[in-house]
Amino acid sequence: MRDAAGQATPNFHEASVSWNDGAGKACVLCNAHHPIVAFASPVAHEGDARIEFVDCPQLATAFGAGFHIMSREEACSAISPEALVQLGEAELVQMRYWNPSTVGDLVFNFWD
Repeated sequence: MRDAAGQATPNFHEASVSWNDGAGKACVLCNAHHPIVAFASPVAHEGDARIEFVDCPQLATAFGAGFHIMSREEACSAISPEALVQLGEAELVQMRYWNPSTVGDLVFNFWD
């Protein structure tokens, strides 16, 4: 999907959060289609929009039941055959085209 300026738009919602007078900072990423949440360093939306996933236990407790909190380890792990079974046909087509290398790249992306 592209916005009015022709830029690829993310498949996730993002909020920047800080605490302790700015001593702690993270971006909360919420997948737009699935109840999956991850935390990251500030996300660049231009150029090579790579996401640096982080663990943030201070914020993870704010999400109730029904959300899957994706850890940094999970986000940075290779995509397993078991994960592919959970994808629909349209998602598999996109995955084959964009060729993400990690679970995080598959779940949180800027594909158009």
